[in-house]
Amino acid sequence: MLAGASLFEDVVKGICGTNTTWRQAVGCINRIAGLGRDGAFPDPAAILRAGDDHLREVARVGYRAPAIADAARAAIDGRLAEIEAASAAGDGDRVFAGLRGLRGVGPSTAGFLLLLMGHHDRPSIDSATIRVARGAWFDGRTPTPREVAERVAPAGRFRGLVLAWATLRSWQRDIGLA
Repeated sequence: MLAGASLFEDVVKGICGTNTTWRQAVGCINRIAGLGRDGAFPDPAAILRAGDDHLREVARVGYRAPAIADAARAAIDGRLAEIEAASAAGDGDRVFAGLRGLRGVGPSTAGFLLLLMGHHDRPSIDSATIRVARGAWFDGRTPTPREVAERVAPAGRFRGLVLAWATLRSWQRDIGLA
């Protein structure tokens, strides 16, 4: 449901969602999408043609502009294709390392992207999942990322999905959908 049409699109969206609110991330993504044609997400060349200043001033991505441009270059120079090949080969560790090698992609964003790519064994732990874990599993006490990882460890190769599902259910309750 959240996956884009390409790894490039997912990486850009992941970068836009870093250290910001959902509403701000969606706004940035929608403004970047305005660079595309016929309602499609823009291709890497369109992002590079727009340039960092456009990304900062019009799309309002702020400090993320160079990281988004780097993602476009990674799509063009084959780095994203290498990550996709590692994913197809089932090498989640290599995929994670490749994603982490992209500018602006931290461990949480890389973990989220892994989930979108079908690698469900590595939980993506960020402030949102810590907040959910605090209420769902730790009686209001703020857990460490390690404690959250240990809590979902019994799910084995599905531990990333368990944490993503718990987070999604919490968001649904917060907005009255569950």
